[in-house]
Amino acid sequence: MIGQWQDPLWQHEARTWIHEQLAAAGLTVTGEITQPHVRPWSTAMRVPTTNGPVWFKANGPGTSYEPALLRSLADWAAEWTLPVLAVDTERAWSLLADGGEPLRIRFASDPDPAHWERALVRHGAMQRASQARVPELLALGVPDVRPERMPSYFAEFVPPELARLKPSYDEWCAELVRSGIAPALQHDDLHDNNVLIGPDGVYRFFDWGDAGIAFPFGVLLVMLRSAAGRFTRAELTRFRDAYLEVWTGDFRRAELVALSKTAIKVAKVGRSLAWQRVLAPLPAEERGEYDDAVAGWFAELAEPDVL
Repeated sequence: MIGQWQDPLWQHEARTWIHEQLAAAGLTVTGEITQPHVRPWSTAMRVPTTNGPVWFKANGPGTSYEPALLRSLADWAAEWTLPVLAVDTERAWSLLADGGEPLRIRFASDPDPAHWERALVRHGAMQRASQARVPELLALGVPDVRPERMPSYFAEFVPPELARLKPSYDEWCAELVRSGIAPALQHDDLHDNNVLIGPDGVYRFFDWGDAGIAFPFGVLLVMLRSAAGRFTRAELTRFRDAYLEVWTGDFRRAELVALSKTAIKVAKVGRSLAWQRVLAPLPAEERGEYDDAVAGWFAELAEPDVL
């Protein structure tokens, strides 16, 4: 796909669409359109406009559901996500308003762990709101990685050397199903570069190309792993507990903590599936350096977690 993202004809079509959609929104381009993100599975362009920067994204086949998901989020999750200016679901294109400063950049000057705590409270609230939307999100093509589906995925894709873990994995999934916590929209790649702080100080979440319908607490897998290099174990515990707070009105905290540990294990196979979705449509020469991620996430089942 990299060749397509850089093809002059494709560039012309994308830029024409950008100008058309901005004009419909009453905006004009005020400078050079740049392309800071080019990956085999997606590309992004930064577009300066009369109302600040906006972002164009094109998804590859493995994440082509994202624009439809973004349009849905604009209807019911606008307080937690970026304003959507336009989407083209057939071409898997989207145009979003800028959401502010990535949390990763903010941490360089302001390493206050409370940023993550506040962001995770908001993210949990968004997930709870999504639980009533699961049927419509599945109908949009958002991947179905609910815990009752995961044992069959495990059996289909597990490397032979990890097949011995299937009874344990099946029981972890069953534990989540029995918990009474409904599936939700699960971002599946919630690290500090996918959380933005706007000028209003509000945290918003973007880059939904890996999202699925899953047990919600699985979002902690990537979040805690990505934060472990910067924060102490005590701070990671605070992050987890802040996230779980939104469920404490209905469940005991000890139960939630135990479920979060199980969900993190189950979500590792979900991460492998996300990589499979992204990589499967790509030519071999573009998959090469990323292929290890598919087996690598399975291998994480045999490794200790950060909490």
